[in-house]
Amino acid sequence: MDDLKLWSENEVLEFVLTWAAGKQKPLCQKSSEQVSGTGEEFRDDNTSPSKCSTASCALDLADILQCTRYLLITPSFLHGTLAMHPQVKADHRCQALVEKISWYHSQPSLQQTWCPPAAIHRESSHLTNVVLMCQISASDHLFILDLKTMVWKTISIARLKGCEANAQLHVLCFNSEIYVVTEDKIYRYLASLKRWQSILCSTITGVVRVFNDSLYEYTFSEDDEMSTQSVLERYNVLNFSTIPTEHGFISEARSGYKTLRGYKQEKVGSLEVKDATHIGSTEIIFCGKENLNSYTIFSINESCDTSETYPDQLGSSSPLVTFKFDQEVFVLQENGCLWRIRIGDGYPLLIIEHELVLWDGEIPLRGAVLYNDLLIIVGDFPDQEENCGTLERRLPGVFQGVRKIKVGPSAATRGRPGITLATLPKFIFGATTVYN
Repeated sequence: MDDLKLWSENEVLEFVLTWAAGKQKPLCQKSSEQVSGTGEEFRDDNTSPSKCSTASCALDLADILQCTRYLLITPSFLHGTLAMHPQVKADHRCQALVEKISWYHSQPSLQQTWCPPAAIHRESSHLTNVVLMCQISASDHLFILDLKTMVWKTISIARLKGCEANAQLHVLCFNSEIYVVTEDKIYRYLASLKRWQSILCSTITGVVRVFNDSLYEYTFSEDDEMSTQSVLERYNVLNFSTIPTEHGFISEARSGYKTLRGYKQEKVGSLEVKDATHIGSTEIIFCGKENLNSYTIFSINESCDTSETYPDQLGSSSPLVTFKFDQEVFVLQENGCLWRIRIGDGYPLLIIEHELVLWDGEIPLRGAVLYNDLLIIVGDFPDQEENCGTLERRLPGVFQGVRKIKVGPSAATRGRPGITLATLPKFIFGATTVYN
């Protein structure tokens, strides 16, 4: 099915469902017919009338569906066609697949760090998978990593007006659209019109992350510099679901405030949020402090109204990046240590385990993502001459190999370091050039 030239994955699954419906009828008819000239019922190998049912035919359907790129179907096709099909409703394996697709659709932040084979777009699709660098050049270019050639390319975009040259910014992708977040504005790029739209927002100084359908800022506040009481706060910067799908834009971003956790420190000093992610409804925040050789990890679950604190974690204060795989979070530090975090016996309890050491020494990292059973790491690899190198390491069930990608242009870029998996329309690559 990988060579099919189709615009939408809905067409593939629609064909499979039509095939399954046609396959069911003759099988079930055969089971009730008698062989001509005998008084015996028809038998086809080990097939019996009791086995020729909608459920037994659905067993074949479940196997075929697993071979498609099912994660790319639209929500309307998922709920209006696939989930309502009689053979899908009759089989628990098909129902489990429907639940998996629905869950993946509801996890936009998961899609920014993990792209399994079932979510990779075809050559004929109008969308394509890339790694997007979370920075913009001084001449307003975006940098993408071509996942077929593992080569950096630049995309020419409209000039980001009203954004100071030295402004701190972060680039992200949501629902195939590019956003730029600055300290007091959020920009959305309208690719079809080749221009930006901007909205005002409250001052942003902390770590910005996508959680479900919203953009959040995580930060600490203190009463004064000598305070030993820190308050972990989260701000709802922007709710993506409120943005019109057409060319309009809301006038001002929301700034809903939420106190997540008060934290009593043993020593004077400021905790700083280094990264934030989540597993389902459990938010995980990584915090560090100057001269502290470890991390403090907070896990918070609002639905349970509970939180947990894990001090002195990860063995060192080496900078970290995170990526996700299914219902787990992985932490990769610049010293090469790879950690696995999963939910324990009850929310928001965490199990934090050391998995591998990928290299010795410290290597500055921009980020890591999982794509098609590969762990792609972007960083400053000093001893690597080529853009793409390999590392013969694997983690069974998670990734089968490692690709080390040298950072693209950095001296002429602005924005916080980072990378994200992105699904972008192909037409914006008309002005794409290879970066050497």
